[in-house]
Amino acid sequence: RIFDLVPNPNPNANPNPNPNPNPDPAADADDAELTDAVMLFLDTAGCGFDEQVVGEGSHSNEAEGRVAMAHVAALLRRGLTAEQVCIITPYNGQVEFLREERSRLAAALPLPGLAKVDIRSVDGFQGGEREAVVLSLVRSNESRTVGFLADNRRLNVAITRAKRHLCVVGDSETISSDKFLKGIFEYVEENGDVQSAMAYADDNVETDIAQFEQIDDEPVLAADAVEIEQTDEEPVLVADAETEQIEAPISGVGSGSGSGSGSG
Repeated sequence: RIFDLVPNPNPNANPNPNPNPNPDPAADADDAELTDAVMLFLDTAGCGFDEQVVGEGSHSNEAEGRVAMAHVAALLRRGLTAEQVCIITPYNGQVEFLREERSRLAAALPLPGLAKVDIRSVDGFQGGEREAVVLSLVRSNESRTVGFLADNRRLNVAITRAKRHLCVVGDSETISSDKFLKGIFEYVEENGDVQSAMAYADDNVETDIAQFEQIDDEPVLAADAVEIEQTDEEPVLVADAETEQIEAPISGVGSGSGSGSGSG
């Protein structure tokens, strides 16, 4: 279902890029347990999750980024490993924020492997695949400006990186100005699950906060309160606003109330 989002340029090609000629029944059973919501859209419309301009004309969205990281934590709790999960995002500014947030959460939460979850730009992840992909769109503004999110080729790459689960975090009202992006939202609304990012944050981000461990007898109070050593990974490439990189279920994850809600 994830790959139905993108028109196949070769109608004779196998729509599954990783077919398994010798399926393992036990593995299939495990897959079934993890695939209640193949596609999930966490909608930030009306949540006040406004984008920010950072660096040399790049963009970030901190509130959206925290929701994306909360979803990654939920995936890890369901038993996925760090190697099976990644976050990709169009903007280098968001890559940098997400890596900082990953370090903060990894230092505070009892989730082995969280610090190793890959976070990259869309272009930096071309050719890669994961069992579960979280895509942070970043753009959220009253003028409904999507910038280079309108590059459909890059979005094609982004939404085909997931083998079993795609979670898109973004503003349905902002992206409604672009036909392709609006089509992605409407497809997930019809065939997957749409939830308010605010409601998801209330259910998941606060749960994470409640589980924060006190480190050296001091509580974690801010994003920069605790830093841990970064894992080895490719540096973020410097890019300007015009050339910046952008980059599809899990039981108990994204299967709560709010299915089918959201605005187009």
